[in-house]
Amino acid sequence: MAKSNAERQKLYRTNLLKNKSKFEEMKRKARIRNNSRRQSLKGALLDQLRARQKQASKKYRDKKIKQFKCSSIFV
Repeated sequence: MAKSNAERQKLYRTNLLKNKSKFEEMKRKARIRNNSRRQSLKGALLDQLRARQKQASKKYRDKKIKQFKCSSIFV
């Protein structure tokens, strides 16, 4: 039976994880691609990126504070 594109991609990723050098090469290419995409943003897209990053940072900080408060209760 033929595989769907999602199944092919999943198989590709599992095989890629088995080969460390190819996996590192893929991560390097993705890092370059993502960094160049971020550096070329202008205007509204840049504002969207900053808002998304700000929201993620706030969510992370709130989660850390909540974990700290919960762990200090049981001490």
